[in-house]
Amino acid sequence: MKFSGVFIFLAFGHAAISQHTATPGIPMVPLLQSSYKQIYQPKSDIFSGPGDSIAKAGQRYSNWIPNDHTFIKSHTDGAWHIFGITRPDIPGPIHNYEYQSLHAKSSTNKFASSFSNASWSDLPKVLPPSSRPGETNYLWAPHVIFHDHLYYMFYGPGSIYYATSENLNDWKSRGTAFIDSLGTRDPNVQLFDGVYYLYYCKGRGVSLRTSADLQHWSEPTELIQLNMGGSMESPFVIFHEGYYYLFWTIFDGTNSSFDWRTTIVRSKTPDGFGSGETLGILLSHAPEIITTEDQHFFISSVEWPVRGISAASLGWISGPRFPVLFNAIPGTIEAEHFDNGGEGISYHISDPVKDKKLYRTIEQVTIERNREKNYDVVSFTSGDWLAYTVSVEKLKSYDIEILITAQGKGKASFHLEMDGKNITGAIPVIYKGPERQIIKRKSIKLSSGRHDMKIVMDKDDNKGINISSFSFR
Repeated sequence: MKFSGVFIFLAFGHAAISQHTATPGIPMVPLLQSSYKQIYQPKSDIFSGPGDSIAKAGQRYSNWIPNDHTFIKSHTDGAWHIFGITRPDIPGPIHNYEYQSLHAKSSTNKFASSFSNASWSDLPKVLPPSSRPGETNYLWAPHVIFHDHLYYMFYGPGSIYYATSENLNDWKSRGTAFIDSLGTRDPNVQLFDGVYYLYYCKGRGVSLRTSADLQHWSEPTELIQLNMGGSMESPFVIFHEGYYYLFWTIFDGTNSSFDWRTTIVRSKTPDGFGSGETLGILLSHAPEIITTEDQHFFISSVEWPVRGISAASLGWISGPRFPVLFNAIPGTIEAEHFDNGGEGISYHISDPVKDKKLYRTIEQVTIERNREKNYDVVSFTSGDWLAYTVSVEKLKSYDIEILITAQGKGKASFHLEMDGKNITGAIPVIYKGPERQIIKRKSIKLSSGRHDMKIVMDKDDNKGINISSFSFR
């Protein structure tokens, strides 16, 4: 895998941030450049209500659950702020009691320096139902943008409402920005060429309205509809190097209420995602793309892979191949998390799946649930290969464990490659039926940095093996 560009590094925990330049004529794709790190978890607070027999108004709850959120940098002191859905962590449906927005402030005006819980202070929650007469009790997915000396917060559900503030602390409800159908939610507002674009979820898809002043909005345009089960959630749009990128998260009940599969669609225009190019997925729940004061990029994720709000460094490379997450060595790499790119680029599969695709719905690789309720790449047979972009922490010899299942009879073997070099030799497969096998290889020397890892099936007399994960210690 060729990575082009000039790298500019600055401190970021154990990782590094790098800017990339494009290869002429090849559009760019996003690249996760670090593991996610928790930066904020709401602290103990009093539930303001309205309450009931389960959630009592005036009662303190130790744990709170955040969800869709937004980041905004203050135009006065330069500090970063977070607003977002939150509710007490009590039994019941995920959206119960999401009645006001969390509010947190960073102690630093450099986003890259705010990567710890200690950097963020809880501020009083904003816009409880009592301050929003005539609106629904719920406050979902707030998005904040600065315009004409005011901060505007847009939120749902049911219609899109808005509030304004001069200082990010004191908010005044302004009622409806526009009235739409019951399933309207998750607004994201962006300014492109002097026009405000408000992307929002409606039903199972994403719609768009435009405005010159954030108060008078056009009629809706349906941008894109989901062509499979579930619904599109949490849209976020960013412009980069001549293209618009739409990030959206699926909800289909497959991976809990905080599904981590975020799809990326690229378009030449801000309203062209319906005919745009689907690039693949990044792993994140309800992501925001943060462009910092020094023009670096970060991506956030909520309640995945850990509790609270996390963030990771995000870069850009010339495509079409890019990883779905930051595969760190040492660590465990799940087999189903092969790179984006498609047949012949990030994988080759002899018998591509044509329907009933699970987990990676635009890819041709067969993926199924295993007994542990995780995922396996199944029916991996002669000539098949899967490619992974990996990041090795330091030069050393690593022990490798590969978790597989092999049913049937016959002979089979596979090997691992790193940057095109066979690092394991042929690994024979023993057919043991549904029993899990851990295949071990010791003292495999790897150099530090980013590498192209590949698993290749050399021979198979049966119907292939199932691959679960690769662990490097």
